[in-house]
Amino acid sequence: MIDIPVMTDPNHKAVMQFLVNLIPPAYYINSELYIYLMLRMFNYSLVHGHAEAVRSLIRLTA
Repeated sequence: MIDIPVMTDPNHKAVMQFLVNLIPPAYYINSELYIYLMLRMFNYSLVHGHAEAVRSLIRLTA
């Protein structure tokens, strides 16, 4: 993940922020949805670049 470029497109950043905001409720409501969202975010980062929104999520889960 270190070699992945930073996400610069505002639309992609907005999608990633939306997914990050869905993580806490999904964690408590449906574990399968939580896993799906985490994998979706990972895949999105591989395709479109690394987003700053993910850093806040990593701090929450660490």
